[in-house]
Amino acid sequence: MFFHKIAETKDVYFSPSEVQLRDGKPVLKIGGLIFHSAIVAEDIRVVQEGCTARILIDMALTSPGKSGRFEATVPLSDNVERVVFGSTGKELWCRKSSGQST
Repeated sequence: MFFHKIAETKDVYFSPSEVQLRDGKPVLKIGGLIFHSAIVAEDIRVVQEGCTARILIDMALTSPGKSGRFEATVPLSDNVERVVFGSTGKELWCRKSSGQST
């Protein structure tokens, strides 16, 4: 049986996110757990769309060595104004509201 779906915020319990410095450059660390039984985080991608970084997590049926836990690191370059999650684009971080300047 084939199952493929992009995780949305309704599918995920998020751990607290934080902006950190990595090699002197800011990054946003996002983590969490997909809370559907028998579903795992198969692939995590960060896609740049203009001034928005979109986190896409492919969900799949469970298999050995896979987990519903995930972590994503999003580089916050000068041209990233916001970070959104999933195909619906729920905003997780915004430069204006965070007070973050690079």
